[in-house]
Amino acid sequence: MKKLLALFFIFLFIVFNVFASDNSKKIQSTGTLRIGWYDQYPFTYKKNILGVSTLTGMDIELSKAITRKANFNFKFIEEPWDTQLKMLKEGKIDVMLSGLQSSERLKEFRISNPIRKECTVIYTRKGTAENSKFKTAESFLSWIKKNNLKIGITKGNIYTSEEINNFIANPNNSKYIKAARCDFINLRNLKNNRVTAVFVDRTASASIVGINNWLDELVCLYYPKFEAHNVCYMLSKKTSSIKDLEKINLAINSLKSDGKYENIVKTYLMPVILNLTVNTWWYFYIVLAGTVAYCICALRMVMQAKQILIGTLIFVSIYTVGGGALRGILTGTYPLFFIHQPVYIYTILIITLIVFTVSNIYRYIFSIDRNHYMFQFFHSTCIGIQRLYLKYIYDIIDSIGLAAFVVFGVIAALEVNAYPLILWGPILAMVTTSGGGIICNILQTRKFDKTMKNMYTEISALWGCVLSVLLSQVARDAVTDIIIIAVPITVVGAFLTRWLVCYFKVPSIQFFIVKWVKSGIGKE
Repeated sequence: MKKLLALFFIFLFIVFNVFASDNSKKIQSTGTLRIGWYDQYPFTYKKNILGVSTLTGMDIELSKAITRKANFNFKFIEEPWDTQLKMLKEGKIDVMLSGLQSSERLKEFRISNPIRKECTVIYTRKGTAENSKFKTAESFLSWIKKNNLKIGITKGNIYTSEEINNFIANPNNSKYIKAARCDFINLRNLKNNRVTAVFVDRTASASIVGINNWLDELVCLYYPKFEAHNVCYMLSKKTSSIKDLEKINLAINSLKSDGKYENIVKTYLMPVILNLTVNTWWYFYIVLAGTVAYCICALRMVMQAKQILIGTLIFVSIYTVGGGALRGILTGTYPLFFIHQPVYIYTILIITLIVFTVSNIYRYIFSIDRNHYMFQFFHSTCIGIQRLYLKYIYDIIDSIGLAAFVVFGVIAALEVNAYPLILWGPILAMVTTSGGGIICNILQTRKFDKTMKNMYTEISALWGCVLSVLLSQVARDAVTDIIIIAVPITVVGAFLTRWLVCYFKVPSIQFFIVKWVKSGIGKE
Protein backbone atom coordinates (compact mmCIF):
# COMPACT_ATOMS: atom_id res chain seq x y z
CA MET A 1 0.00 0.00 0.00
CA LYS A 2 2.82 2.40 0.88
CA LYS A 3 4.48 1.67 -2.46
CA LEU A 4 1.25 2.44 -4.31
CA LEU A 5 0.88 5.75 -2.45
CA ALA A 6 4.50 6.61 -3.19
CA LEU A 7 3.99 5.83 -6.88
CA PHE A 8 0.79 7.92 -6.89
CA PHE A 9 2.57 10.97 -5.42
CA ILE A 10 5.45 10.54 -7.85
CA PHE A 11 2.90 10.46 -10.69
CA LEU A 12 1.24 13.67 -9.43
CA PHE A 13 4.63 15.35 -9.12
CA ILE A 14 5.52 14.43 -12.71
CA VAL A 15 2.13 15.64 -14.02
CA PHE A 16 2.46 18.93 -12.10
CA ASN A 17 5.93 19.55 -13.52
CA VAL A 18 4.76 18.73 -17.03
CA PHE A 19 1.94 21.27 -16.76
CA ALA A 20 4.28 23.79 -15.16
CA SER A 21 6.75 23.26 -17.98
CA ASP A 22 3.97 23.71 -20.55
CA ASN A 23 2.84 26.90 -18.78
CA SER A 24 6.35 28.40 -18.93
CA LYS A 25 6.32 27.92 -22.69
CA LYS A 26 2.79 29.15 -23.19
CA ILE A 27 3.66 32.07 -25.51
CA GLN A 28 5.66 29.75 -27.77
CA SER A 29 2.95 27.06 -27.73
CA THR A 30 -0.07 29.33 -28.30
CA GLY A 31 1.53 32.18 -30.24
CA THR A 32 -0.72 34.63 -28.35
CA LEU A 33 0.27 37.42 -25.99
CA ARG A 34 -2.18 38.13 -23.17
CA ILE A 35 -1.70 41.86 -22.66
CA GLY A 36 -2.91 43.63 -19.53
CA TRP A 37 -4.27 47.15 -19.70
CA TYR A 38 -6.15 49.71 -17.62
CA ASP A 39 -7.75 53.07 -18.39
CA GLN A 40 -4.95 55.62 -18.87
CA TYR A 41 -5.77 58.24 -21.49
CA PRO A 42 -4.20 58.86 -24.04
CA PHE A 43 -2.25 55.58 -23.90
CA THR A 44 -4.95 52.98 -23.22
CA TYR A 45 -8.65 53.84 -23.29
CA LYS A 46 -11.97 52.98 -24.90
CA LYS A 47 -13.47 55.24 -27.53
CA ASN A 48 -16.93 55.21 -29.08
CA ILE A 49 -16.46 54.73 -32.83
CA LEU A 50 -19.70 54.52 -34.87
CA GLY A 51 -21.59 53.41 -31.78
CA VAL A 52 -19.07 50.68 -30.88
CA SER A 53 -16.82 50.88 -27.79
CA THR A 54 -13.33 50.37 -29.22
CA LEU A 55 -10.08 49.89 -27.31
CA THR A 56 -7.44 52.30 -28.60
CA GLY A 57 -4.64 54.65 -27.58
CA MET A 58 -0.95 55.02 -28.28
CA ASP A 59 0.17 51.97 -26.26
CA ILE A 60 -2.65 49.83 -27.64
CA GLU A 61 -1.82 50.62 -31.26
CA LEU A 62 1.92 50.23 -30.64
CA SER A 63 1.43 46.85 -28.97
CA LYS A 64 -0.74 45.68 -31.88
CA ALA A 65 1.92 46.73 -34.39
CA ILE A 66 4.74 45.18 -32.31
CA THR A 67 2.99 41.83 -31.79
CA ARG A 68 2.17 41.59 -35.49
CA LYS A 69 5.80 42.27 -36.42
CA ALA A 70 6.93 39.65 -33.90
CA ASN A 71 4.42 37.15 -35.41
CA PHE A 72 2.27 36.92 -32.27
CA ASN A 73 -1.47 37.15 -31.85
CA PHE A 74 -2.79 39.32 -29.02
CA LYS A 75 -5.55 39.37 -26.45
CA PHE A 76 -6.20 42.39 -24.21
CA ILE A 77 -7.25 41.84 -20.59
CA GLU A 78 -8.51 44.79 -18.53
CA GLU A 79 -7.41 44.81 -14.90
CA PRO A 80 -6.25 47.45 -12.37
CA TRP A 81 -2.50 48.06 -12.33
CA ASP A 82 -1.80 46.26 -9.03
CA THR A 83 -3.86 43.23 -10.15
CA GLN A 84 -1.91 43.12 -13.40
CA LEU A 85 1.37 42.96 -11.45
CA LYS A 86 0.15 39.92 -9.51
CA MET A 87 -1.14 38.24 -12.66
CA LEU A 88 2.17 38.89 -14.45
CA LYS A 89 4.14 37.31 -11.60
CA GLU A 90 1.83 34.28 -11.62
CA GLY A 91 1.88 33.95 -15.41
CA LYS A 92 -1.84 34.69 -15.84
CA ILE A 93 -0.97 37.47 -18.31
CA ASP A 94 2.12 37.69 -20.49
CA VAL A 95 2.72 41.43 -20.97
CA MET A 96 2.09 44.69 -19.12
CA LEU A 97 2.18 48.01 -20.92
CA SER A 98 3.70 51.30 -19.70
CA GLY A 99 5.96 49.92 -16.98
CA LEU A 100 8.70 52.13 -15.56
CA GLN A 101 12.06 50.39 -15.50
CA SER A 102 13.57 49.70 -12.05
CA SER A 103 16.15 47.36 -10.50
CA GLU A 104 13.43 45.33 -8.72
CA ARG A 105 11.38 44.89 -11.87
CA LEU A 106 14.47 43.76 -13.78
CA LYS A 107 14.72 40.89 -11.28
CA GLU A 108 11.01 39.97 -11.40
CA PHE A 109 10.19 40.44 -15.08
CA ARG A 110 11.73 40.57 -18.54
CA ILE A 111 12.01 44.23 -19.57
CA SER A 112 11.78 45.33 -23.22
CA ASN A 113 13.58 48.15 -24.98
CA PRO A 114 12.16 51.61 -24.10
CA ILE A 115 8.86 52.62 -25.70
CA ARG A 116 8.93 56.23 -24.52
CA LYS A 117 9.97 58.39 -21.56
CA GLU A 118 7.77 59.60 -18.74
CA CYS A 119 8.16 61.48 -15.48
CA THR A 120 6.20 61.97 -12.29
CA VAL A 121 4.49 65.24 -11.37
CA ILE A 122 2.57 66.45 -8.34
CA TYR A 123 -0.96 67.85 -8.68
CA THR A 124 -2.77 69.85 -6.01
CA ARG A 125 -5.88 72.00 -5.88
CA LYS A 126 -5.33 75.62 -6.77
CA GLY A 127 -4.15 77.65 -3.80
CA THR A 128 -3.25 74.60 -1.69
CA ALA A 129 0.52 74.37 -2.08
CA GLU A 130 1.39 76.70 -4.95
CA ASN A 131 2.93 79.33 -2.69
CA SER A 132 5.08 76.88 -0.71
CA LYS A 133 7.62 76.51 -3.56
CA PHE A 134 8.97 73.09 -2.68
CA LYS A 135 12.42 72.60 -4.20
CA THR A 136 12.79 68.91 -3.42
CA ALA A 137 10.63 65.83 -2.93
CA GLU A 138 11.86 65.62 0.69
CA SER A 139 10.56 69.11 1.51
CA PHE A 140 7.19 68.30 -0.04
CA LEU A 141 6.87 64.99 1.84
CA SER A 142 7.91 66.70 5.09
CA TRP A 143 5.13 69.24 4.54
CA ILE A 144 2.64 66.38 4.06
CA LYS A 145 3.73 64.68 7.30
CA LYS A 146 3.92 67.89 9.31
CA ASN A 147 0.34 68.84 8.41
CA ASN A 148 -0.96 65.25 8.58
CA LEU A 149 -2.25 65.35 5.02
CA LYS A 150 -3.05 62.60 2.51
CA ILE A 151 -1.52 62.03 -0.91
CA GLY A 152 -3.02 59.92 -3.69
CA ILE A 153 -1.12 57.18 -5.51
CA THR A 154 -1.95 54.42 -8.00
CA LYS A 155 -1.85 50.95 -6.43
CA GLY A 156 1.26 49.02 -7.38
CA ASN A 157 2.77 51.90 -9.32
CA ILE A 158 6.30 53.21 -8.95
CA TYR A 159 7.38 56.77 -9.69
CA THR A 160 10.40 58.50 -11.20
CA SER A 161 11.63 59.60 -7.78
CA GLU A 162 13.36 57.25 -5.33
CA GLU A 163 12.34 59.53 -2.45
CA ILE A 164 8.66 59.09 -3.34
CA ASN A 165 9.02 55.31 -3.84
CA ASN A 166 10.80 54.92 -0.49
CA PHE A 167 8.15 57.05 1.24
CA ILE A 168 5.36 54.85 -0.16
CA ALA A 169 7.20 51.61 0.68
CA ASN A 170 7.64 52.63 4.35
CA PRO A 171 4.70 51.11 6.32
CA ASN A 172 4.93 53.93 8.86
CA ASN A 173 3.71 56.35 6.18
CA SER A 174 0.55 54.40 5.28
CA LYS A 175 -1.67 56.89 7.12
CA TYR A 176 -0.58 59.62 4.70
CA ILE A 177 -1.43 57.57 1.58
CA LYS A 178 -4.70 56.93 -0.24
CA ALA A 179 -4.32 54.40 -3.06
CA ALA A 180 -6.57 54.29 -6.14
CA ARG A 181 -6.70 51.90 -9.09
CA CYS A 182 -5.91 54.53 -11.78
CA ASP A 183 -4.83 58.14 -12.34
CA PHE A 184 -8.35 59.31 -13.16
CA ILE A 185 -9.69 58.24 -9.76
CA ASN A 186 -6.64 59.81 -8.11
CA LEU A 187 -7.31 63.16 -9.76
CA ARG A 188 -11.04 62.93 -9.08
CA ASN A 189 -10.26 62.32 -5.40
CA LEU A 190 -8.09 65.44 -5.47
CA LYS A 191 -10.85 67.48 -7.09
CA ASN A 192 -13.35 66.26 -4.47
CA ASN A 193 -10.96 67.19 -1.62
CA ARG A 194 -10.37 63.60 -0.52
CA VAL A 195 -6.61 64.04 -0.81
CA THR A 196 -4.33 67.08 -0.72
CA ALA A 197 -2.04 66.06 -3.57
CA VAL A 198 -1.47 63.19 -6.00
CA PHE A 199 1.57 61.64 -7.65
CA VAL A 200 0.79 60.95 -11.31
CA ASP A 201 2.39 60.49 -14.72
CA ARG A 202 2.77 63.87 -16.39
CA THR A 203 1.25 63.12 -19.80
CA ALA A 204 -1.69 61.05 -18.59
CA SER A 205 -2.55 63.48 -15.78
CA ALA A 206 -2.41 66.56 -18.02
CA SER A 207 -4.64 64.78 -20.55
CA ILE A 208 -7.17 63.72 -17.91
CA VAL A 209 -7.31 67.20 -16.37
CA GLY A 210 -7.73 68.75 -19.82
CA ILE A 211 -10.54 66.54 -21.17
CA ASN A 212 -12.47 66.78 -17.89
CA ASN A 213 -12.20 70.60 -17.77
CA TRP A 214 -10.47 70.62 -14.38
CA LEU A 215 -7.85 73.20 -15.41
CA ASP A 216 -9.49 75.87 -13.23
CA GLU A 217 -9.42 73.65 -10.14
CA LEU A 218 -6.27 71.53 -10.30
CA VAL A 219 -2.69 72.66 -10.85
CA CYS A 220 0.58 70.86 -11.53
CA LEU A 221 3.37 72.04 -9.24
CA TYR A 222 6.36 73.44 -11.11
CA TYR A 223 8.63 72.22 -8.32
CA PRO A 224 9.91 69.74 -7.34
CA LYS A 225 11.03 68.50 -10.76
CA PHE A 226 11.70 64.82 -11.44
CA GLU A 227 13.77 63.18 -14.13
CA ALA A 228 12.12 61.34 -17.02
CA HIS A 229 12.62 57.55 -16.95
CA ASN A 230 12.22 54.88 -19.61
CA VAL A 231 8.80 53.29 -20.06
CA CYS A 232 8.98 49.66 -21.26
CA TYR A 233 6.93 46.52 -21.73
CA MET A 234 7.18 43.99 -18.90
CA LEU A 235 7.00 40.27 -19.72
CA SER A 236 6.20 37.45 -17.33
CA LYS A 237 9.18 35.17 -16.64
CA LYS A 238 6.76 32.27 -16.17
CA THR A 239 5.27 32.44 -19.65
CA SER A 240 7.96 34.10 -21.76
CA SER A 241 11.47 33.21 -22.82
CA ILE A 242 14.55 35.24 -23.72
CA LYS A 243 13.73 34.46 -27.35
CA ASP A 244 10.26 36.03 -26.96
CA LEU A 245 11.82 39.17 -25.50
CA GLU A 246 14.33 39.36 -28.36
CA LYS A 247 11.52 39.10 -30.93
CA ILE A 248 9.61 41.94 -29.24
CA ASN A 249 12.74 44.12 -29.05
CA LEU A 250 13.48 43.50 -32.72
CA ALA A 251 9.87 44.48 -33.53
CA ILE A 252 10.22 47.71 -31.49
CA ASN A 253 13.45 48.63 -33.29
CA SER A 254 11.89 47.79 -36.67
CA LEU A 255 8.86 50.01 -35.97
CA LYS A 256 11.14 52.92 -35.07
CA SER A 257 13.29 52.50 -38.17
CA ASP A 258 10.48 52.12 -40.74
CA GLY A 259 8.50 55.17 -39.50
CA LYS A 260 5.40 53.34 -38.18
CA TYR A 261 6.29 54.18 -34.58
CA GLU A 262 6.55 57.86 -35.52
CA ASN A 263 3.15 57.78 -37.25
CA ILE A 264 1.44 56.22 -34.21
CA VAL A 265 2.98 58.84 -31.89
CA LYS A 266 1.85 61.64 -34.23
CA THR A 267 -1.68 60.23 -34.36
CA TYR A 268 -2.31 59.43 -30.70
CA LEU A 269 0.09 61.45 -28.56
CA MET A 270 1.03 64.70 -30.31
CA PRO A 271 -2.49 66.13 -30.83
CA VAL A 272 -3.23 65.53 -27.15
CA ILE A 273 -0.01 67.19 -25.92
CA LEU A 274 -0.33 70.13 -28.32
CA ASN A 275 -3.97 70.72 -27.42
CA LEU A 276 -3.00 70.73 -23.74
CA THR A 277 -0.47 73.45 -24.55
CA VAL A 278 -2.90 75.62 -26.52
CA ASN A 279 -5.58 75.23 -23.83
CA THR A 280 -3.45 77.05 -21.26
CA TRP A 281 -4.36 80.51 -20.00
CA TRP A 282 -1.38 82.26 -21.66
CA TYR A 283 -2.20 80.80 -25.06
CA PHE A 284 -5.84 81.83 -24.69
CA TYR A 285 -4.84 85.48 -24.32
CA ILE A 286 -2.51 85.22 -27.31
CA VAL A 287 -5.36 83.90 -29.46
CA LEU A 288 -7.72 86.55 -28.08
CA ALA A 289 -5.26 89.31 -29.02
CA GLY A 290 -4.97 87.85 -32.52
CA THR A 291 -8.74 87.69 -32.87
CA VAL A 292 -9.01 91.37 -31.91
CA ALA A 293 -6.37 92.26 -34.51
CA TYR A 294 -8.26 90.35 -37.22
CA CYS A 295 -11.50 92.13 -36.25
CA ILE A 296 -9.88 95.58 -36.47
CA CYS A 297 -8.33 94.78 -39.84
CA ALA A 298 -11.69 93.63 -41.20
CA LEU A 299 -13.45 96.72 -39.81
CA ARG A 300 -10.91 98.99 -41.51
CA MET A 301 -11.78 97.31 -44.80
CA VAL A 302 -15.54 97.48 -44.43
CA MET A 303 -16.08 100.91 -42.85
CA GLN A 304 -15.41 102.76 -46.10
CA ALA A 305 -18.06 100.69 -47.91
CA LYS A 306 -20.93 102.08 -45.75
CA GLN A 307 -22.33 98.64 -44.91
CA ILE A 308 -25.27 98.04 -42.58
CA LEU A 309 -24.49 96.74 -39.10
CA ILE A 310 -25.50 93.12 -39.82
CA GLY A 311 -23.53 93.11 -43.06
CA THR A 312 -20.49 94.40 -41.18
CA LEU A 313 -20.83 91.65 -38.56
CA ILE A 314 -21.01 88.99 -41.27
CA PHE A 315 -17.98 90.41 -43.10
CA VAL A 316 -15.89 90.66 -39.92
CA SER A 317 -16.90 87.12 -38.90
CA ILE A 318 -15.82 85.71 -42.28
CA TYR A 319 -12.51 87.54 -42.07
CA THR A 320 -11.80 86.50 -38.47
CA VAL A 321 -12.93 82.86 -38.32
CA GLY A 322 -13.15 82.11 -42.04
CA GLY A 323 -9.63 80.65 -42.17
CA GLY A 324 -10.34 78.23 -39.34
CA ALA A 325 -13.72 77.34 -40.88
CA LEU A 326 -12.11 76.70 -44.27
CA ARG A 327 -9.50 74.53 -42.56
CA GLY A 328 -12.27 72.52 -40.88
CA ILE A 329 -14.07 72.02 -44.20
CA LEU A 330 -10.86 70.86 -45.92
CA THR A 331 -10.06 68.37 -43.15
CA GLY A 332 -13.67 67.25 -42.62
CA THR A 333 -13.69 68.33 -38.98
CA TYR A 334 -17.25 68.94 -37.77
CA PRO A 335 -18.76 70.78 -36.05
CA LEU A 336 -16.55 73.73 -36.97
CA PHE A 337 -14.43 75.05 -34.08
CA PHE A 338 -16.38 78.28 -33.41
CA ILE A 339 -19.63 76.32 -32.88
CA HIS A 340 -18.37 74.90 -29.58
CA GLN A 341 -15.93 77.76 -28.85
CA PRO A 342 -18.19 80.84 -28.91
CA VAL A 343 -15.48 83.10 -27.45
CA TYR A 344 -14.47 84.00 -31.03
CA ILE A 345 -18.00 85.10 -31.95
CA TYR A 346 -18.35 87.01 -28.66
CA THR A 347 -15.09 88.84 -29.41
CA ILE A 348 -16.29 89.74 -32.92
CA LEU A 349 -19.60 91.06 -31.56
CA ILE A 350 -17.97 93.11 -28.79
CA ILE A 351 -15.25 94.68 -30.97
CA THR A 352 -17.69 95.44 -33.79
CA LEU A 353 -20.23 97.04 -31.44
CA ILE A 354 -17.52 99.10 -29.69
CA VAL A 355 -16.25 100.45 -33.03
CA PHE A 356 -19.85 100.98 -34.19
CA THR A 357 -20.69 102.97 -31.04
CA VAL A 358 -17.52 105.09 -31.05
CA SER A 359 -17.85 105.82 -34.78
CA ASN A 360 -21.45 106.97 -34.45
CA ILE A 361 -20.68 109.15 -31.44
CA TYR A 362 -17.87 110.73 -33.44
CA ARG A 363 -20.13 111.34 -36.45
CA TYR A 364 -22.89 112.76 -34.23
CA ILE A 365 -20.55 115.28 -32.59
CA PHE A 366 -19.10 116.13 -36.00
CA SER A 367 -22.61 116.86 -37.35
CA ILE A 368 -23.49 119.23 -34.48
CA ASP A 369 -20.62 121.66 -34.29
CA ARG A 370 -17.20 121.05 -35.70
CA ASN A 371 -15.71 123.91 -33.68
CA HIS A 372 -17.10 122.85 -30.32
CA TYR A 373 -14.38 122.28 -27.72
CA MET A 374 -15.79 118.82 -26.88
CA PHE A 375 -15.53 117.84 -30.50
CA GLN A 376 -11.98 119.17 -30.74
CA PHE A 377 -10.97 117.21 -27.65
CA PHE A 378 -12.73 114.03 -28.79
CA HIS A 379 -11.31 114.37 -32.30
CA SER A 380 -7.72 114.86 -31.13
CA THR A 381 -8.05 111.95 -28.68
CA CYS A 382 -9.36 109.62 -31.38
CA ILE A 383 -6.63 110.66 -33.82
CA GLY A 384 -3.96 110.12 -31.14
CA ILE A 385 -5.28 106.68 -30.24
CA GLN A 386 -5.57 105.72 -33.90
CA ARG A 387 -1.97 106.76 -34.64
CA LEU A 388 -0.67 104.97 -31.55
CA TYR A 389 -2.61 101.83 -32.43
CA LEU A 390 -1.65 101.75 -36.10
CA LYS A 391 2.00 102.60 -35.48
CA TYR A 392 2.78 100.32 -32.56
CA ILE A 393 0.02 98.22 -31.07
CA TYR A 394 -1.63 96.81 -34.21
CA ASP A 395 1.52 95.19 -35.60
CA ILE A 396 2.28 93.64 -32.22
CA ILE A 397 -1.12 92.02 -31.62
CA ASP A 398 -1.43 91.10 -35.29
CA SER A 399 1.94 89.30 -35.05
CA ILE A 400 0.78 87.54 -31.88
CA GLY A 401 -2.41 86.36 -33.61
CA LEU A 402 -0.51 85.08 -36.63
CA ALA A 403 1.86 83.12 -34.37
CA ALA A 404 -1.02 81.52 -32.43
CA PHE A 405 -3.06 80.54 -35.50
CA VAL A 406 -0.03 78.89 -37.15
CA VAL A 407 0.00 76.31 -34.35
CA PHE A 408 -3.72 75.61 -34.81
CA GLY A 409 -3.10 74.77 -38.45
CA VAL A 410 -0.39 72.21 -37.65
CA ILE A 411 -2.53 70.65 -34.88
CA ALA A 412 -5.36 70.23 -37.39
CA ALA A 413 -2.99 68.36 -39.72
CA LEU A 414 -1.98 66.04 -36.87
CA GLU A 415 -5.56 65.39 -35.76
CA VAL A 416 -6.61 64.14 -39.21
CA ASN A 417 -3.32 62.21 -39.62
CA ALA A 418 -2.39 64.22 -42.73
CA TYR A 419 0.65 62.77 -44.47
CA PRO A 420 3.30 63.98 -44.83
CA LEU A 421 3.10 66.45 -41.97
CA ILE A 422 5.85 68.62 -43.43
CA LEU A 423 3.55 69.30 -46.43
CA TRP A 424 0.12 69.60 -44.80
CA GLY A 425 1.28 71.38 -41.63
CA PRO A 426 2.38 74.54 -43.52
CA ILE A 427 -0.60 74.38 -45.91
CA LEU A 428 -3.18 74.26 -43.11
CA ALA A 429 -1.23 76.93 -41.20
CA MET A 430 -1.54 79.23 -44.26
CA VAL A 431 -5.24 78.44 -44.64
CA THR A 432 -5.88 79.15 -40.95
CA THR A 433 -4.06 82.50 -40.87
CA SER A 434 -4.96 83.83 -44.33
CA GLY A 435 -8.06 81.96 -45.52
CA GLY A 436 -10.61 84.40 -44.08
CA GLY A 437 -8.76 87.45 -45.41
CA ILE A 438 -8.48 85.99 -48.90
CA ILE A 439 -12.21 85.15 -48.98
CA CYS A 440 -13.07 88.72 -47.92
CA ASN A 441 -10.68 90.21 -50.46
CA ILE A 442 -12.33 88.22 -53.24
CA LEU A 443 -15.81 89.23 -52.05
CA GLN A 444 -14.87 92.92 -51.81
CA THR A 445 -12.33 93.57 -54.58
CA ARG A 446 -11.93 90.27 -56.45
CA LYS A 447 -8.25 90.38 -55.53
CA PHE A 448 -6.33 87.98 -53.31
CA ASP A 449 -3.67 90.23 -51.86
CA LYS A 450 -5.27 93.45 -50.65
CA THR A 451 -4.56 92.74 -46.96
CA MET A 452 -2.29 89.68 -47.05
CA LYS A 453 0.87 91.75 -47.56
CA ASN A 454 4.16 92.00 -45.68
CA MET A 455 4.96 88.27 -45.98
CA TYR A 456 1.83 87.31 -44.00
CA THR A 457 1.12 84.00 -45.72
CA GLU A 458 4.82 83.25 -46.23
CA ILE A 459 5.50 83.57 -42.49
CA SER A 460 2.62 81.15 -41.78
CA ALA A 461 4.11 78.62 -44.20
CA LEU A 462 7.63 79.07 -42.82
CA TRP A 463 6.78 78.54 -39.16
CA GLY A 464 4.17 75.90 -39.93
CA CYS A 465 7.01 74.03 -41.65
CA VAL A 466 9.37 74.61 -38.69
CA LEU A 467 6.82 73.23 -36.20
CA SER A 468 6.09 70.25 -38.47
CA VAL A 469 9.79 69.42 -38.72
CA LEU A 470 10.27 69.73 -34.95
CA LEU A 471 7.34 67.43 -34.26
CA SER A 472 8.50 64.92 -36.86
CA GLN A 473 11.91 64.76 -35.19
CA VAL A 474 10.70 64.37 -31.60
CA ALA A 475 8.05 61.81 -32.60
CA ARG A 476 10.80 59.24 -33.04
CA ASP A 477 11.29 59.01 -29.26
CA ALA A 478 7.95 60.41 -28.00
CA VAL A 479 9.67 62.88 -25.66
CA THR A 480 6.80 65.02 -24.38
CA ASP A 481 9.14 67.70 -22.96
CA ILE A 482 10.33 68.65 -26.44
CA ILE A 483 6.80 68.48 -27.89
CA ILE A 484 5.65 71.03 -25.31
CA ILE A 485 8.65 73.30 -25.96
CA ALA A 486 8.04 73.22 -29.74
CA VAL A 487 4.88 75.34 -29.40
CA PRO A 488 6.48 78.33 -27.59
CA ILE A 489 9.42 78.19 -30.03
CA THR A 490 6.99 78.46 -32.94
CA VAL A 491 4.92 81.22 -31.34
CA VAL A 492 7.95 83.35 -30.46
CA GLY A 493 9.61 82.74 -33.83
CA ALA A 494 6.52 83.59 -35.87
CA PHE A 495 5.84 86.67 -33.74
CA LEU A 496 9.38 88.06 -34.12
CA THR A 497 9.48 87.29 -37.85
CA ARG A 498 6.17 89.06 -38.47
CA TRP A 499 7.12 92.06 -36.35
CA LEU A 500 10.50 92.46 -38.07
CA VAL A 501 8.88 92.15 -41.51
CA CYS A 502 6.39 94.89 -40.58
CA TYR A 503 9.10 97.09 -39.05
CA PHE A 504 11.33 96.91 -42.12
CA LYS A 505 8.31 96.86 -44.47
CA VAL A 506 9.40 93.74 -46.33
CA PRO A 507 6.92 93.09 -49.18
CA SER A 508 5.39 89.73 -49.99
CA ILE A 509 6.96 87.64 -52.74
CA GLN A 510 5.26 88.50 -56.04
CA PHE A 511 4.42 85.87 -58.64
CA PHE A 512 6.01 88.06 -61.36
CA ILE A 513 9.24 89.66 -60.19
CA VAL A 514 9.44 91.56 -63.49
CA LYS A 515 6.54 93.25 -65.29
CA TRP A 516 5.64 94.39 -68.78
CA VAL A 517 6.08 98.08 -69.61
CA LYS A 518 5.47 99.93 -72.88
CA SER A 519 9.16 100.13 -73.71
CA GLY A 520 9.79 96.47 -72.90
CA ILE A 521 10.40 94.46 -69.78
CA GLY A 522 11.73 96.24 -66.75
CA LYS A 523 12.42 95.29 -63.19
CA GLU A 524 9.89 96.19 -60.54
